[in-house]
Amino acid sequence: MMFFEKSARGNNRLWTYLVTIILVILFSQLLGALPLGIVVAASKIAGNVAESSNLLDPVALGIDQNLFLFLMIIPFVLGLLGLWIGITSIHKKKPIHVLTGRNKFDWNRIFFAALIWGIIFLVAAFASYLNDPASYEFQFHPVKFIILLLIAALFIPFQTSLEEVFFRGYLMQGIFLIFKNKWVPLIITSVIFGFMHFSNPEVKEFGAAIMIPQYILLGLMFGILVIMDDGLELALGVHAINNIFGALFITNKSSALQTPALFKTNAVDPKFELIVLCFAIVLFILVISRKYKWGSWKTVFSKINYSPVTE
Repeated sequence: MMFFEKSARGNNRLWTYLVTIILVILFSQLLGALPLGIVVAASKIAGNVAESSNLLDPVALGIDQNLFLFLMIIPFVLGLLGLWIGITSIHKKKPIHVLTGRNKFDWNRIFFAALIWGIIFLVAAFASYLNDPASYEFQFHPVKFIILLLIAALFIPFQTSLEEVFFRGYLMQGIFLIFKNKWVPLIITSVIFGFMHFSNPEVKEFGAAIMIPQYILLGLMFGILVIMDDGLELALGVHAINNIFGALFITNKSSALQTPALFKTNAVDPKFELIVLCFAIVLFILVISRKYKWGSWKTVFSKINYSPVTE
């Protein structure tokens, strides 16, 4: 499992992690949030803001939905830049060392994972539709949808890539250096990933008890993909297509992504969604494990003997 063996390369002193994390926060939450803050402030001055239970509702803020989505992604783009600076200039690592255990980044794995999860996503969405078809409203606006398609395809991968590289790459490797095993980094990063979404409007609407486990479950799946496949490629593909399709096809009043999607639903059953998600994850892992001929699941709990490398 070269992915975790590569974690020892470069400078891994505690201060390097602290400085890099601060860089990511500054680039994403300070610099990255400025454009959206300016636009929201301008909208408030113009008197275009209406009351809404969803703080991420662009309509209530008087902002075009596509523009709002683009502005929301800017912090992730800059956060990814901050992370890249930290990895290369502070840790003195090559980006490939945090991305995969392979000698070269495997783009085919990204596309295959996106294809399989995309199919599962559409089937799961159809199952949700059949569960309550009366709650779905078709809302196709050609110009808005084409713009949405471009923004989603070109920029949402920046958002998902930051989360994957930071949590499943950077943090998993860093925590591995402390505990010398893979299951502890898997649990810790998945729980942090789950609670990172605590401020999402879905959590406020449906409650943390039902929503946070869904995010943690997704984090566990992404982490297992990294451990079993020795790299981030599969997780990057799944996460990207999941959020792209979420932006393009279905939205609801409590969604974190308020977009001119093809369908809008007025009723969401989080318990049903959790059940569907569990089936989706199991099906996806079955397909992927056969495709890439994964070894024993004991890999998740096995220890790695490695020699520190300063390259």
